[in-house]
Formats: sequence, C-alpha cells, structure tokens
Amino acid sequence: MLGLHQLSVEELEPALLKTYDFTPYFYPGIEEHQDILAELLLLVTSSKLKQNKLIHGDFNLGNILDNQGKYTIIDWTNAQLGDARYDLAWSSFLIHIYNGEMLASAFRNAYLAHREFETEEMLRFEAIACLRWLLFHRTADVPRTETTIQRVNDIIIGNKYLNTTLMLV
Repeated sequence: MLGLHQLSVEELEPALLKTYDFTPYFYPGIEEHQDILAELLLLVTSSKLKQNKLIHGDFNLGNILDNQGKYTIIDWTNAQLGDARYDLAWSSFLIHIYNGEMLASAFRNAYLAHREFETEEMLRFEAIACLRWLLFHRTADVPRTETTIQRVNDIIIGNKYLNTTLMLV
C-alpha cells in the first residue's frame, strides 16, 4: 500500500484520477444517522482531508492474493484520488477489529516507518474509519466475530476523538 501512495499523480493515467466527495462516497446514507454525521463532520474538517494520492479505498487482507510469495492487490472498485492517511487508517482499523491489535500495529508501524504522519492526525483518521464501520454496522451486514464488537468498543474508548455514546452493546 505504501508504494501505491508514493506514486506520482502526474504519472498516472487520467482514468485513475477520479475524485469523489469524501462523505457521500464513503458514508452512504449517513444523513439518516445524525450522531455519526455530527462526529464525522468535526473530524473531517479538523483533519484537513486531502485528495492528492491514489488510494485503494478498501485495502484489507481479503483484497490481497498470494501466489507463491507474489502478492497482488485486487478489488480496485474504490480506487480514486484521496488521502493516504484515510487509506491507512481504514486498513489498519479493519485489521485491528478482525485480526487483532498486534497484527494491526505491525501493519501500521511498517507503513509509518516510511511515512511521517503525526500521531494526532492518525488518531483522527482512525476515528473517521471507525465511524464508517459503525455506519455500516447499522446499515449493512458487516462481518462480525465474537471479538469484533469488543475490539470496536476498545477503539472507541481509546480514541479521544470518538464519543463513547457510540459504543455498541
């Protein structure tokens, strides 16, 4: 994923340079969930969201194929110009809630060893990612294991940018 975010936009094919309005694209139907929307608008404004890098938009372990040590990223449906911080936060959030904090930390640390993002901005983007999952939890059939809800709640408790009233029961 780091290599993707390091691509020069000028070198990309024009067809890959599509941009979408962040909130309606990644948070469909959010206007029906005013509690999540209010939190999201504050975070997006304070994060100074950018659309200057090619992002995958749904990078997760399920979108990586391994063929004898050669890895291929699949499902480029959400690829667009966006914010690399969001792409990283969404990916590490999904790894955290489905595979645990240790793997998520290893993934995040490997990425951050080559990019300088401030801790505060990553906390904001983790909160933005969590709000997306919470919206999907309410509106779609998202995958859940016996530990998913507890892991999401742990993220909510541990992130100062998230309101604990959003915790799941």
